[in-house]
Amino acid sequence: MWDLIPTHPAYRAQRRYASRVLENDSHRNVSILSRKGMNEMKPFLKTRYAKIACAAMAGVALLTAAVFANYENANGYNVCKNALKNIAFQNNGTIQMNMEMKLDEEKIASMERVYRFADGGSPYYRYNSEKTTELNTDSSYRTYQSESYIGEKDSISIYTNENGTQAYRNEYSEPYGTSSAGILDPNDATTQKLVTFLEKIADTMVGDLKNSFIMTESSGGSHTYEVLLSGAQMPDWVSSGLSLLVSNIKDSTERSRRDMLENPEDYVDYEAGIDEKLYDAMFIGGDPVLDRVSGIMSVDAEGFPTRADGRIVVTGFDGQGQEHRMTISFTLESSDIGTTTIAEVDLGALPLISYDKNGVTTMQIPSGASEETVRQVMEEAKERASYGQSVTVRNADGTETVLSADDGEDK
Repeated sequence: MWDLIPTHPAYRAQRRYASRVLENDSHRNVSILSRKGMNEMKPFLKTRYAKIACAAMAGVALLTAAVFANYENANGYNVCKNALKNIAFQNNGTIQMNMEMKLDEEKIASMERVYRFADGGSPYYRYNSEKTTELNTDSSYRTYQSESYIGEKDSISIYTNENGTQAYRNEYSEPYGTSSAGILDPNDATTQKLVTFLEKIADTMVGDLKNSFIMTESSGGSHTYEVLLSGAQMPDWVSSGLSLLVSNIKDSTERSRRDMLENPEDYVDYEAGIDEKLYDAMFIGGDPVLDRVSGIMSVDAEGFPTRADGRIVVTGFDGQGQEHRMTISFTLESSDIGTTTIAEVDLGALPLISYDKNGVTTMQIPSGASEETVRQVMEEAKERASYGQSVTVRNADGTETVLSADDGEDK
């Protein structure tokens, strides 16, 4: 729902191409920009643990939001649920989300995301940006950034890491309309049913936790609620779910390490990911324990959640029995409801590598590109041509090579 960039084989190929080009000068056999494609540029978000952590955080956020019921108002529980739905279904606004993961007070990963949606905005009605950071074994950090603009006439994607920036533009042959620019489409029946289903699940899971909140502030129609839950207060399904997720991480990490021993040539200059750091520090000594969950949420007079903060603390043990603590914190802020605008992109300032228009793709070989980079560009161009596209490769000196579907076929 966040990412409505049209799905097309050429788009997926474009992301693989970006990974190869940016990886060319990294001199690492295994790096952020691996041969698996552009999605590998997101090391934190694409690790199994990160997916699990995000899912767990979403569940905890749902729980903490759900328990923010107002003692002074019998409908407080519904008011808080409706606040979350209001921002999800809003077609004009800005949302900023931050997440940070620490191991023994050392930051090991973080994520910053910004969403702007402006229904009917011209030329763009949705803007997303993401920045992820992950700790390297040498105590430095590697960072990946991405931005996307989505409009009725075109979409633009920009990817950046330590090796450079690449930009891609796809111009539609016909206007690409949407019934809603927001996170969720209020006019879609399936979406409405999904939200209702999730509400029922939340109601069932929350149970008596509704009584675990404290209203800390009330002014001018706005209210702030706070909740603090110990691990002992959490339902049994939370610890069971945590145990299941940790078991998945253990199995995955142990399989990877066995493969590393059997095929060391595939792991030259290998950089351990978040999964392995947590495995060594938190999971070898048994299943970790959820210590506490805390959260604060503010809802304004219009029924929107202006800010939410949450924290999850988990304790585990390493192979020597030493205790370690993982802390996941996150914030969410909404603003500019009804007044958000998205600035036009300066196309001339973008380092465009690929431009797609009406089924015709132009790929640009960067100035000063190495022979390996040129080879990668040509391979990518041939792959795109094999999809039936007309592909033009523009050299740094301005000369062009046109490839057809026949050129893209394996000989």
